Amino acid sequence: MAQPEYWHTPRFGKDRRGYPVVGVSWYEAAAYARWLQVESSRLQVWRNGQLVTFNLQPATLIRLPTDAEWLRLAGGEPEGKKERYPWDAPGSGRVTESTEAILARANTAESGIGGTSPVALYPLGASRPFGLWDVAGNVWEWTDSWYDADTGVRVVRGGSWGLNQRGARPSVRDGFDPVYSRDLGFRLVSPISSGC
Repeated sequence: MAQPEYWHTPRFGKDRRGYPVVGVSWYEAAAYARWLQVESSRLQVWRNGQLVTFNLQPATLIRLPTDAEWLRLAGGEPEGKKERYPWDAPGSGRVTESTEAILARANTAESGIGGTSPVALYPLGASRPFGLWDVAGNVWEWTDSWYDADTGVRVVRGGSWGLNQRGARPSVRDGFDPVYSRDLGFRLVSPISSGC
């Protein structure tokens, strides 16, 4: 397959600019990162509601985050409070509890959207302290980590539009076969300096 599973599907495909791409297997996500590393000299990302272009140096490392990196960037705490959401202040003891507050910050099953939402739709849901959008809900995201040594599945994080609000906490992780693609997307990491 040359494109993600739903690339030509009106509800999830290429014509929905500003929405996360879904229908991506782990192999496709990892191959895309390698392609970017070799072929691309420019990378465009959503940052603070705007499309920002970075000029890449040759051989810039671009890859899927490890499970631990994803957790940290989502504001999670490996041994910390399991109930907190990405937008709750780390270490504050404050945890979002009401469905209304969560629905103002993430696309989960309770929203009733029934599919992906635009990346900039939930600015109140930005992770703390890094300010990443959509790390809770919207789409499951592949990581570069194995779920455990025996299963042959990769870790996914973030929940999705089809999972309830408790599944949008950074502490929630699941594992999928790397060929699975249905409601999965990805986020890439790189040692890019923005000059800010």
